[in-house]
Amino acid sequence: MSTPYAKPDLFDQIRPLVDQVRVFGEIDSTNDEARRTIMSGFTGSNLIIANTQSCGRGRRGRKWVSPAGGIYMSLTLPLNESLIQPQALSLVSAISVKQSLESWSQVPIKLKWPNDLLVEGKKLAGILLELQTSESMDHIVFGVGINYSLTNAQKERIDREVTDVKELTEKLPVREEIVLSICTNLIENSRRFFNEGFDPFERIWNASDYYLGSNIVIKSGTSEKSGKSLGVNGKADLIIESDHGQELISSGEIYFDLNEARRSFDGDT
Repeated sequence: MSTPYAKPDLFDQIRPLVDQVRVFGEIDSTNDEARRTIMSGFTGSNLIIANTQSCGRGRRGRKWVSPAGGIYMSLTLPLNESLIQPQALSLVSAISVKQSLESWSQVPIKLKWPNDLLVEGKKLAGILLELQTSESMDHIVFGVGINYSLTNAQKERIDREVTDVKELTEKLPVREEIVLSICTNLIENSRRFFNEGFDPFERIWNASDYYLGSNIVIKSGTSEKSGKSLGVNGKADLIIESDHGQELISSGEIYFDLNEARRSFDGDT
């Protein structure tokens, strides 16, 4: 199947960074293909890119709507040491994608804990970080979904407000440029994370935290907590000021209120 990548020669600049690059017109899920590759015995780094996904998914197994007009990619890196703070690395991944997209964006891009990129409250991109173990070597799988250039009809079929790269830029960059930048930032920031931990990224995250200073609701399963968001700490925990004082949150989804939480809980895009 043909793909929308207009400058495949740019992938030559990616190949020195990873051991294998594969581009699909359509696939079930780039993360699932990454996991299959790892389980087949492949031990190197691997980049999988697709124009559409038939079974894309977000955190907690939620469906990720993946029409043509997006960038869907999974980068797998061999894990040579224990991953003590997987959620912190998820935040580092979101920072990495933000740094790349802001090279072209004319408006600020904000971060939603723990894994989304927003512009004026509209979703631009999301991250799905997974750890895949195998007999030969464990890997980290960085799944990235970006709204690149969607039609109005495609946006209307998504059950939340979204934006895309096309809306943010004066001149739309080709997909390959974005993919190359994201791969570079993910690899460099991951190395820094394993050497220095999350501390160097704490300030970067809080400077772009969409919900910082806002009253929020955090929903995790059937549990709900509310309070004022104070940003994240050096372990990537979310800090809230509730009626019980400061509390640390290590998992869950953020909403402005319970109504938003209930509208969003059945799906993810």
